[in-house]
Amino acid sequence: MKKVLFMLALLPIFLFTSCSDDDDPASTSYTFNWELEDYSMITTNVILFEYSADGEKVANNTIECHQGLSKVFTANEKTEKVKVYVKMEGGSQTTIRWVQQVYYLQKGKNIDITVNGETIIGTKEP
Repeated sequence: MKKVLFMLALLPIFLFTSCSDDDDPASTSYTFNWELEDYSMITTNVILFEYSADGEKVANNTIECHQGLSKVFTANEKTEKVKVYVKMEGGSQTTIRWVQQVYYLQKGKNIDITVNGETIIGTKEP
């Protein structure tokens, strides 16, 4: 009888040790969508800057854009927010702009960053 009670006392130890909350967290990501028209003489590159909570740049991704582009990026583990930098080159002219919105990431989730005709673009970093 003592052996049975001893085994029953040890049973919860073995059952609950396998139920830890040390599971790997889901990766944080963002999807960049470019929905503006292409122009034959203009090349558009976008740099997606990733920032930490302290405002420090921790990573960046560069994309050559074309209409209908959709690309998913896995964020750096320190990334809290993303800013979008747009560089348009045509002939000898280069235009540099910033999307006037800061995109805040949610840990373990994916957010959409879409640039289209309704997106506000300006010369100053947001």
